[in-house]
Amino acid sequence: MRDLRLIPAALFVAFPAAAQIEDAFAQFEARCLTPMEAVEASDTDGLTLTAEDSDSQTWMADAGAWRLSQSTPEALIQFCAIHGAFGTEVDDWVRAALDSGRYRPIDSADPAIQLLQSTTWREPLIEVEIDREGARLTVIETNLES
Repeated sequence: MRDLRLIPAALFVAFPAAAQIEDAFAQFEARCLTPMEAVEASDTDGLTLTAEDSDSQTWMADAGAWRLSQSTPEALIQFCAIHGAFGTEVDDWVRAALDSGRYRPIDSADPAIQLLQSTTWREPLIEVEIDREGARLTVIETNLES
């Protein structure tokens, strides 16, 4: 009989692109979204700083499947983004975020971009921007109050 515990690991070896796609959203949630929701700094542990200016920084992981960009602490607008392919797990997160009442949808000028804004649980409000064509997930502190 086969050891079924080995199947998930074997799938990631056989289909590494699938693992990378799932990794981009997991990295966004852990490194950008959760810290921003808690009014904390983005998590760049284990990443290499590859570019910096007065308002933003870009960080890379060794695997290179995604990159993180964030505002500097001095920047007027605080943001954190993961650039990299992501899959349908984002849709699951959107449904859960809307169902919980923690976020509400807002209009976007670009139909390829889905926007959600936090509700009264977070001051100032934050927005989550899901850019499916540009393969980018961003959380932005809006400086707006509910």
